[in-house]
Amino acid sequence: MTIKHGCALPVDGGSPPIEFSRSHPLTELPFSDDLLFSSRGARSEGADVALIDTPGVSASECPHFPFDRSGSGPLDLAQAHLALAGNPLAKVTLPAGQPDTEAWLVTGMPECLEVYRNGEVFSRAQADGVKPFLKMSPIINALDGEHHRRIRGLVAKEFTPSRVERLRPMVESLAADVLRRMMSSGSKADLFEDFAMPLTLGTIGGQLGIPEEDRSKFRVWGQGLMATGPGAHEKNQAAVYAMCGYMAEVMAARRSAPVDDLLSVIITNADAAGVSAEEAALLGASLVVAGWESTAASIVMFAYLLLTSLDEDGTLLYRRLCSQPDLVPGAVEEMLRVVPNSIYGASQPRRALVDVELGGVLVRAGELVIPSHDMAARDERVFADPQRIDFERSPNPHLAFVSGAHVCPGAPLARMELQVTFKLFLEEMPALRLAAAPEDLVWQWTGVIRQPKALPVAW
Repeated sequence: MTIKHGCALPVDGGSPPIEFSRSHPLTELPFSDDLLFSSRGARSEGADVALIDTPGVSASECPHFPFDRSGSGPLDLAQAHLALAGNPLAKVTLPAGQPDTEAWLVTGMPECLEVYRNGEVFSRAQADGVKPFLKMSPIINALDGEHHRRIRGLVAKEFTPSRVERLRPMVESLAADVLRRMMSSGSKADLFEDFAMPLTLGTIGGQLGIPEEDRSKFRVWGQGLMATGPGAHEKNQAAVYAMCGYMAEVMAARRSAPVDDLLSVIITNADAAGVSAEEAALLGASLVVAGWESTAASIVMFAYLLLTSLDEDGTLLYRRLCSQPDLVPGAVEEMLRVVPNSIYGASQPRRALVDVELGGVLVRAGELVIPSHDMAARDERVFADPQRIDFERSPNPHLAFVSGAHVCPGAPLARMELQVTFKLFLEEMPALRLAAAPEDLVWQWTGVIRQPKALPVAW
């Protein structure tokens, strides 16, 4: 299947902040485009871009990114990705219609870590809006330096491993309820719609304090945010405005009457830190989308892997976990490593601020750098026998949640949800199996991860 490219949103860097209004149509909300669709460091159309200096390599010889996945299995990397194995950096050409015609694709684990951990040299904000990545970057991921630390600090204490662990009984209870409803509905179900979505949206919705009757709105808005193809710009903008408008209203109510939920924490901390209501609302909206979509997709993809892959002894991986449930935490980490988990096999571009040597290659100031988590996860310098699925692999320094200052704040929560899910499946559905032939599944990109549109299962 050929991947469809996302479209970058138009940027209006000159729009001033606008005061909040308590009433508004969903697609005409009081937010400035320079906040919602960050243009920090973005270069205008036609700006001069220094070419990557690789003597002897012409643009026509560079692979085109994002790579065509035609002929690749659901859990496999594109052939062009695999051809880059052993090269920590490779020059690629990007889709037409943007200032950056070329970039460095970073495929080595140490090199990816250097990019993520050295924010003084590699800027996230300066690369915001680069196609074919997300049309609207969540505010935490689109910032650098002190601004990033200040916004992230609004929720940092709420997502520590110890704080998240207190939520485990709630997540276990919710997961059991969702699974009970799914199993009582018949002998077959769609694991995505009937389990993964209600669990993950219910978890983050409950943590934030979003009423249950409103949570379905975020599914619609999330689909608009990740839309590609004709009309994508309008759908992206409408979704972001709608989500942020909703959050602005709820946070205004929380300011007047705080309750025991994360939205109250955000607005209270925002007021104390001098963070604007606009930024607080966008942060809240970002947490909802980030808190359910990627984790729900991971549940489905991990189940697919377990139900279609064999270990070295020819035993189905799911059956192996049934006999060794204590391996679930390690299995979750290994599946986070091996399942393609980012847009087109790469994520979160950066821009070099100075000339720097990376992986033995000179990257010049202004050039785009794109870390590839999926190739880094197969770096033989870091992982012994990286193609092998090893539930006891330790250490396992994958990049599913990025690294450095921009590491996903919700990583402890996602890990816990995945562990709870698969421990529950092993206990309640030891005979879990696909209810459709793997070749009959229809695959799609959700904007973050590749997954089947539905995963029919029986038990």
